[in-house]
Order: sequence, then structure tokens, then C-alpha cells
Amino acid sequence: MLTYLLRRLLLMIPTLLGITVLVFSVMAMSPGGISAQTLIGGMDMKPQEKQALLDYYNKRYGLDQPAPVQYLRWLNNVSPIGFVTDAQGQRGEFSLSKGMDLGTSFQYGRPVSDILAERIPITLLLNLVTLPLTYIIAIMVGMKAATQRGSAFDVGAGVSMLALWSIPTMLAGVLLLGFFANVQHFQWFPTAGISSLEAQDMPFLPHWEEGGFVRGFLLDRIWHLILPVICLSYGG
Repeated sequence: MLTYLLRRLLLMIPTLLGITVLVFSVMAMSPGGISAQTLIGGMDMKPQEKQALLDYYNKRYGLDQPAPVQYLRWLNNVSPIGFVTDAQGQRGEFSLSKGMDLGTSFQYGRPVSDILAERIPITLLLNLVTLPLTYIIAIMVGMKAATQRGSAFDVGAGVSMLALWSIPTMLAGVLLLGFFANVQHFQWFPTAGISSLEAQDMPFLPHWEEGGFVRGFLLDRIWHLILPVICLSYGG
């Protein structure tokens, strides 16, 4: 068992490298490059200033070099071990603990690692809620359908699951917002955000006060998660 797990873990390395090569190749072969829209203030620059800035970024990040060189440079930056590079992108000595450098976002002007640190917790929260819910419903429906093969429930569940699986997530999100968060329809749920602004000052649990019902931080968070969780779980 230990040998099997070790072999599977080691196979993850070439698999991950293969995925990065494939994605990088598709991006390298696609037309275009750094556009003015992706640069801070790029739309307000004069053509000469814009071109000078684009030339600087292309040279700074090695985008004027052949694609294999660009890939190896990127791989060195995102790897925790490799050659240390300075602020100008010049390669230095080899290090086993240089850390990962995901670069700076052209659009936001901030380190990519900081942006990921802000958004990954929300992604993890959605997955921690969605995955157990998906498996619980799928296992319960699957067991009931297996014990009643050929019944109306078995056929209906199979058709319903196939129909849900066939609906694109993007379309489902638009429909859920259009019907359940739209002022012209039900408007039962918020259109965006993970919590309300006033929720930070609420007590954690819902309760009743003299002025009425206070939903609290927990109920407010659940209220904001209902539509995203439905959108992410129905296809599973």
C-alpha cells in the first residue's frame, strides 16, 4: 500500500509538468500578447508611451525570447527551488529555498500571491460546503435507485441527473441570479458578495431582539452561499 501511494505521488510530478507544458503551449500559440487594457492606466497613455511600456514588460519578463526559454524561466520562478533572480530578471545562484514568485498582476498592480491569498479561502469554503452536499445527495439517490431498478424513481432520477449535468454552470448561474436575485422576480438572495457589510457587526448566531429578528453572521453567510452552492453542486 505504501509503495502504491508513493508511486502515485511520484506520478503527479510528470503529470503536473505535462499539464503546464500543454497550457503554456496553447497560450504561446494564441495570438496577441500584453494589451493596453491589462496595464494600469494603459488606456490613458499616448501611443508612444504605451509602446514603450509594452516593450519594457516584454523585455522585463522575457516575452521577447523563444517560447521554450519563456517556459523554463516561468518554471524557475514558480518552483520553490531553482535559480535566484533579481528585480530585473537576471539569473543568480542556485538555491534550494528561494521560494515561489508568481509575479505581479498587470491589471491590479499587486503580487499574484496576495490576490490568491484573498480569494483562495472563499474557494475553499465553497468546496468544503459543496463536495459533502454533492456526495450525500448522489449516494442517497444512487442507493435508492439501485434498490428500485426500473422503477419510476430510478428512471426519473436518471433523467433528472442527466438533465442537470447537461446544463452549463455559467448558464445556471445566470438563471439563478435572474430569477432568485432579481428585483423583477423573487429577489430572495443577494446578487454578489460572501456576506453583508453590516454582518461584521452582527452577533454570530441568529436571535430575536426588541426591534425584531436579527439573522446574525452565520445565517447571513449561509444566505449568501445558497445560490453559489446550488450552482456548483447540481452538476455533480
